[in-house]
Amino acid sequence: QIPVEFREIAPKIRQTCLRETGVDI
Repeated sequence: QIPVEFREIAPKIRQTCLRETGVDI
């Protein structure tokens, strides 16, 4: 079970990681 908060913020973390490091997760 994934908390709603995480499900909402995960895409933002992913976008930030991709933009800053060029690495997709």
